[in-house]
Amino acid sequence: MNNSLQQVSRTNKGEARREAIVRAALEVIRERGVQALTLDSAAKQAGVSKGGLIHHFNTKEALVRGMLDTATQMLHEEIESAYETSTDRTPGSFVRSYVETTLRHAEEGYLLPLFELVARDPGMAVALAEHNAWCHQRFENDGIDPVLAHVIASAADGLWIEIIFRLESPNSWRVRAMRACLLEMSRKKAS
Repeated sequence: MNNSLQQVSRTNKGEARREAIVRAALEVIRERGVQALTLDSAAKQAGVSKGGLIHHFNTKEALVRGMLDTATQMLHEEIESAYETSTDRTPGSFVRSYVETTLRHAEEGYLLPLFELVARDPGMAVALAEHNAWCHQRFENDGIDPVLAHVIASAADGLWIEIIFRLESPNSWRVRAMRACLLEMSRKKAS
């Protein structure tokens, strides 16, 4: 194997190991809460040595930043995938993909602990801010009134928070009715 192929192989293995560590850390906070997250607990959950973990994340803060980046990237990819696989290309189709994915994603058990981590250090939410900017650009070019698109997305975000904080059940009549209302609103063409 030539040097460039060896480098690609090591990079892919390193990226896969890094992702496995992050997913293990997300599982730690999902199962046991933020207080249980240590480099040791994440390493144990990932099945790697602490030294192996430190190779990728030299501090707990670096691991938390990796967790936030990964969780945000997963949501970003889910929204993009929902949009790309949809046959609906009518105005508001991206907003509808956003609403559907956001509400489905709210049931992930690691989100409430991630909120706690961001609340402790809002500067860690860089990936979330970048994702938000990407979404805003897409809302503004989705063929419906841009302000309406933002209102719909903000309402979906509010429902997302209610579900994450267990203030509302994702299957309650209220969430179902609001979801249907938001999807209907997204079909209003720009004037």
